[in-house]
This record gives sequence, structure tokens and C-alpha cells, in this order.
Amino acid sequence: MKTLKLILIFSVSIGFLWNCKEGPQGPAGPPGEDPTDPNIAPRVVWIWLDSPRPICFRCNSLQKQNDSLPIGYTPGRLFIRFNKIMLSYTVIPNVILTPKEDGFAYLSPWGAISIDGQTFELPINGYFKVGKTYTVTVKKEVTDVTNRKLQNDYQNYLIPEPVFRIVNTYPQPDDTTVWRSSWYYVYFNSPIDSNSFKSNASIYPAVNGKWNISQYDLRSTYFVPDSGYQPSTWYQVMFSEGIKDTLNNYLPAAVIVRFKTSSMTQTTKHQ
Repeated sequence: MKTLKLILIFSVSIGFLWNCKEGPQGPAGPPGEDPTDPNIAPRVVWIWLDSPRPICFRCNSLQKQNDSLPIGYTPGRLFIRFNKIMLSYTVIPNVILTPKEDGFAYLSPWGAISIDGQTFELPINGYFKVGKTYTVTVKKEVTDVTNRKLQNDYQNYLIPEPVFRIVNTYPQPDDTTVWRSSWYYVYFNSPIDSNSFKSNASIYPAVNGKWNISQYDLRSTYFVPDSGYQPSTWYQVMFSEGIKDTLNNYLPAAVIVRFKTSSMTQTTKHQ
């Protein structure tokens, strides 16, 4: 129960991963619809937002038969499925993610591919701004193999990161094999306000040490214990609602995570 709030925060991003299915595949349209029929107009069947994950909850399929987009994903890949076989060179340059802001998520043509002529994968670089509405637009210039174009621009609206949240921790919640000198890592979905963090993060039983914001990624922080933890001891790490990101988005609820140290005497483990 002590990790319940953490699990709830995590579920904003990964909760439905257990129910989806593997691979960018699935029917493009109604049964029997010919993807090369010149009498059938091309259309977008579904859009799916996927991302790399530090814990590999493998899905069984990316089949999605409606226009909804999953909420809470950090950037990784955008999949688009058409009912027709499309000309790749007309699709890739005509998919747009807006708004475009320096330092935040953007679609990249580099590495964009057609998987089967109907499903397209486009990489997303950067990360989404918390609470920001984004628009995916598929321009009507996209063309199928029979030279038919979309009748209109297709648009889909999403808020990929509704709230400021903890994405992951290392060690994982309830880990019972933590080395006594392990560094404790916490990963957020937005750059951390360092002043708010240091006064709103605590470990009990108390451990002398220092919280540090990563100089390479302002979304991550880590705790370095001065002389290590006690052996075979449960520790509780608390992050209060006072923690905010650099855009003044606050953690919506306190998060409590537990871990237990090993009885072994290792002294050098950290990432």
C-alpha cells in the first residue's frame, strides 16, 4: 500500500500496456476491403503513439481501430495506419506534429519507414511539454498507389503528458536486494526545479548524503549516500507535492517508494 500513490502516478503513462498487443499490424479497414482498389478512397484508420520504456512491458499488438491516442507516453515513435497501400514519399513529409518548440518533441524524417505499405513509423525526438496539447496532422497530399489522395487533412489532438510525474525509479519499488552504497535514481517527465526538489525529497530512516540533478538530463536526479545504508533495512523515500518542474507544474500527489537493503556487504554498486 505504501507504493500505491507511485503506482497511480506511473499508471498515467504505462497502465494500459498490459492490454495492448504486439507489433504494428492488424486489419487496415473493413474485412474484404482491397488496399489497392482504385474505387476506394484512402483514409487514416488509426494513429498510435509508442515509446521506448526502461522496463520492457512487451505489448502483443499496436492494432487500434479508433482515433484515440494513448495518454502519458514520452516520445519514441508515431505509427499511422491507412486503409490503402500508400506511396511512402508522399506520406513521410506530410505528417506534422505541432506545436514545434525548441527543446521539445518533434517528428523526424530520419529513420521514418513504411512497414507494410499501409503502416508507417515515424521517430519522435525530444520530450513532450507537460499539459501541452499537441496536434498530429496528416496532410491531404498523401497519395495511395492508385494516385488517390486523402479527401481532407486528417488531424488528431492529444495531451501526451497531462501532469508532472515520476516516470521511473532505480532501484525499483519494493526491491529487496539493494546494495548498501547504491545511488538512488528518480526520473521525471519534465525538467526539475532543483530548489523545490531538494527541500521536498527525504529518506527514512535518515541517511547522510546528497541529492543531485543530472547535468546531462534535467529530468533525472539521484541520491548519493555518504557512507551507505544499513544492511537488511527497509527505507522509505518520499517526494512531496512541493516538487515542481521548471515550468511550475507541481507533483499532483506525494509519492512514497520503499526499498530494502541486502544483508551482503557490497559497497560499490551504482549506475
